[in-house]
Amino acid sequence: MNPTTQEVIGNYERALVKIILCCITQLPFQFGKKRVCGVLKGTKSSFVIDHEIYKLEVYGILPNFRQAYLTAIIDKMLENQLLEIEMVSKYKNIPTLKVTEKGLDYFDGEDVTEIKFVQEFSDKDVILLDDEERGLFEELRVKRWEFAQERSIPAYVVCSNVSLREMAKSQPSNQSEMLQMNGIGGKFIESYGEEFLNTIESFSEKVGV
Repeated sequence: MNPTTQEVIGNYERALVKIILCCITQLPFQFGKKRVCGVLKGTKSSFVIDHEIYKLEVYGILPNFRQAYLTAIIDKMLENQLLEIEMVSKYKNIPTLKVTEKGLDYFDGEDVTEIKFVQEFSDKDVILLDDEERGLFEELRVKRWEFAQERSIPAYVVCSNVSLREMAKSQPSNQSEMLQMNGIGGKFIESYGEEFLNTIESFSEKVGV
C-alpha cells in the first residue's frame, strides 16, 4: 500500500527533528539557536574553524534550509519539551539549547510525540519575523523562561511560542491590545502581562521603534 500524504509529511517532520537532535548532541559544547542553525546550514566562520565544527557529520547537512525555518522547528521542539533552554553563566547567561531526556527518547524511537510544523508553517506563516522582531521574540522567550523557573512549571504553561511570536510581530502597548493575541487571556494578563509589556517597551526604546 502506498503511503498517504500525511504519512510522508510525518516521516519528513520526524527526520528533520532527529537531525536537529543529532546535531545538538554532537556539538562539543552547548550552542544557542543561531549557532545550531549555522552548523546545520554549514555556515563558515572563524569560530567553526577554531573549534573544528566543520569536521562534524552534521555540519552543512541542511544547506538549503532558511535559518528562520530551522529556528521555527527548534521552537516547536522546545514547545514539545524535546529541548530546553539552559542559561550558561560562562557564556554570559546566553540561552543555549540542551536535549532533554524526552528528546533522547524521541531520537531513539521510544517517544512518539508528533511534532507538527509543515502544515502550520505554510498556513500561518509563523516564521515570518524579521531580524528585529526575532530579537524581541528571544527576549520574550527569556522572560517566559524566568517565570517558568520561578514557579517550577514548564515554559509552555506560561504561554505558547505562537503567542510569543504574535507579541513580537504586533508589539502590543497595553493590556487591551495584548488580549487580542492568540492564546492570551485574563489569567495571563493578571499574572504576567505587566512584565511582558515592560519587556516589549524596553526593547522598543532600545532599538528606537
